[in-house]
Amino acid sequence: MNIFRLVKRTFTLAAIIASATTVSFAQCAMCKANIAGAENAADVSRTINLGVLVLLVPTLAIIGGVARLIFKYRHLSGNSYVNFRPSDTQRNSE
Repeated sequence: MNIFRLVKRTFTLAAIIASATTVSFAQCAMCKANIAGAENAADVSRTINLGVLVLLVPTLAIIGGVARLIFKYRHLSGNSYVNFRPSDTQRNSE
């Protein structure tokens, strides 16, 4: 693996982890009302934020898997808007 690629991936992973650990104020109105009415608001807030992250992971995995399949099999359809390079038979016929 290229050292530049490794450094880039390391910094990207560090940025993702750092952004996931910061306090977020972007909660919906119901979640905010639930936290405001709780006796231990810090614990409830942390639990709700963790729950949101837990629900986010499978969703992103599914979207990433579909995107990977699309990019992997994008040249199999034979449509002109997908294949930008002409095939050998098309070049020979011209």
